[in-house]
Amino acid sequence: MLNEPINLRIYKKNYVDLTLVDLPGIYYGDDHATNLIKGMINHYIENVNSIILYVTPASSDLNTGEALSLARKVDPDSRRTLTIATKIDKREKASFAK
Repeated sequence: MLNEPINLRIYKKNYVDLTLVDLPGIYYGDDHATNLIKGMINHYIENVNSIILYVTPASSDLNTGEALSLARKVDPDSRRTLTIATKIDKREKASFAK
């Protein structure tokens, strides 16, 4: 039941078919729930037709994270992985390039 998707279908004439899968966030850990979530994520991102959106707060290091690690395993050249930085207003000003 945990890995049962919720499907939302919206039909619009003259538009391309698109499936959006919103997956749960993951965290570092090795417990049963974390492993189930990682398995669910891998099920979707290993599809070569999937575009992977790696969403992370700008206040953290954009090149680290468990989700990015999973994405790099299935997309090592980042040809279909996009990093989305959120909360850019919370990032320390000293970290911006001049």
